[in-house]
Amino acid sequence: MISMRSINVFFYGDQDFLKKLGKLGSHSDIALYNRKQDQNVFTFITPLTYPEKIQPMIQAASMANTAIIEITELTPELGEVIVTLSLQGIEQGIIILENIIPEQIKPLIKDTPLEKYIYAKKSYASVIEELKKTQIEEKKGSLRLSLDHFFLTKTIGTVGVGRVERGEIKKHQKLKTLPLGKEVVVKSLQVQDINTETATSDTRVGVALKGIDVDELKRGTILTDKPDDYTVSNTLKGSFTQHRYFKQKLEEGQRLQIALGLQTETVIIKKIETNKPGENIRIEVETENGKKLVYEENERFLLTRPEVKGLRIAGNGRTEAQ
Repeated sequence: MISMRSINVFFYGDQDFLKKLGKLGSHSDIALYNRKQDQNVFTFITPLTYPEKIQPMIQAASMANTAIIEITELTPELGEVIVTLSLQGIEQGIIILENIIPEQIKPLIKDTPLEKYIYAKKSYASVIEELKKTQIEEKKGSLRLSLDHFFLTKTIGTVGVGRVERGEIKKHQKLKTLPLGKEVVVKSLQVQDINTETATSDTRVGVALKGIDVDELKRGTILTDKPDDYTVSNTLKGSFTQHRYFKQKLEEGQRLQIALGLQTETVIIKKIETNKPGENIRIEVETENGKKLVYEENERFLLTRPEVKGLRIAGNGRTEAQ
């Protein structure tokens, strides 16, 4: 087992500075930059297609346990990032200010987790030193590993890449892939290109899988040893709170995008209580195309309307088990 501390960092800011922080690894609409220093493994996660597309930004935040946001001007996109980090529960982070003073930012982050973020200089040494202070709590229990990238190699076969969100994954372990429900065997594991026998929570790992083709995987596929703990369904019920800055009315029959872990699907509101922004209500949605969602009880989700102007995040909620 490789004993290293994994710090997964959502990054919003200067891409040239990001290249100084880490080396480019997996990338698509989300790019990951990696750096190993002492016993720390830093993974910087940045959405490449934001602000044109909001979902990769939300997914990138869901992959992180801390954040760096560089602020050079006050923009609607910055507001959307602040809302996302708040709703995704990213309570640790760093703010870098360029041509902005803290007094300009404080009204925007008031009553959000970002009030507790640390201000740092835009330098490699300053940022890395602050990131080392990140508090990481090991999440024990059944295995939950969400895949964000995957590929096929001639020598190894199907490889999935993702973060161990909870528990431990082991070489030769038999697991289920959800929502597909297919059993797979872990042929090998790699952390930072080094073979390992096991990997624990918050570790980013490459998993060689026997029993599944690469085209059967998609972002948000979950590997688990306890599939019965999950609901796999094209419907989702739960509590929901509309964000106070989202001014559109939500009604039955409307189409939205759901962000559930790394899963993204178009959903239709089947039932919703009459609500005002800030009120906690019950909601039921169904995927438009019948595709399955995978979730546990009390799991966080966001609803978005990518086509509207202004804030595209309608609000957030928690799932009920079915």
